[in-house]
Amino acid sequence: AKVWWMAGNLDEAIRELQSLAIDSHRAGPIHNLLGICFKERGDFKLAWDQFAQSAALEKKGTTPLS
Repeated sequence: AKVWWMAGNLDEAIRELQSLAIDSHRAGPIHNLLGICFKERGDFKLAWDQFAQSAALEKKGTTPLS
């Protein structure tokens, strides 16, 4: 997903990240990257929701995305 994002293919990155976020122990960082993708695409409400979800999960102690 990060490769898609870095290549500018936001739709493919979002699609992959959404599938990875389900039941992942790294869901916090994944939601953060989803937020970045949505922000770059101009979907600010969706970006905000992803950043909020990431922050909530980080408080629970999910592992960082390497």
